[in-house]
Amino acid sequence: MSIGNAIWMYGSSARGNEDHLSDIDVLLVGPGGRSSAAALSGAFEGGSVAVSQYSWPEIRHMASYGSLFLHHVRLEGRVLNEEPCCEGELRHILDGLGEYTRARKDVAAFTTVLADVRESLAHGDVVTYELGVLATVLRHAAILGCWLIGDPRFGRVAPVEHYARARGLDRCAFDGFLELYKYRLYLDRRADQRDLAPVCIQGWLGRAECLVASLGELAG
Repeated sequence: MSIGNAIWMYGSSARGNEDHLSDIDVLLVGPGGRSSAAALSGAFEGGSVAVSQYSWPEIRHMASYGSLFLHHVRLEGRVLNEEPCCEGELRHILDGLGEYTRARKDVAAFTTVLADVRESLAHGDVVTYELGVLATVLRHAAILGCWLIGDPRFGRVAPVEHYARARGLDRCAFDGFLELYKYRLYLDRRADQRDLAPVCIQGWLGRAECLVASLGELAG
């Protein structure tokens, strides 16, 4: 059983389309420790590094149900550093990934979250937070949708626009998704308040419900 560390980059930095709002997304598989920290500090001289860390048993469990996150890493990730005792192990796991098996469960979760947002708005809760939640649901739902139609997309905006177009939704209604997603980045402290533009939360809630309903048809 692997006990060493494997460090991979994924996301916009791996794709080469990062911008000033992007983190450097890094996957660390293993126990971590000084060797992994040294590899990360040596690989990047600037930028904000967002590290997702999992143990090897966790990664194997995720692979057992075809984790979309691991499919993302398989399609776009690249190796930064692997210790000799686990060299090639993550690639072997990624190459053996099967189909994602939790689509219906995800759709149910998206539907529940959107219902919670609608209820929160009725009670006058904080709109900024709810906008961030809507942005997260829309992006994750669209990523799943793109996967289900056989054309995976994992960017910040591209999955939403692509899925809307592919499913015959009103694509123009989703053109401003980046402005909505900045509220997610703001909550994550990756964007300043001055980056936020006014958006219509009721409009975006309706679009999110429409997209998730379309996703439910596919998943069903």
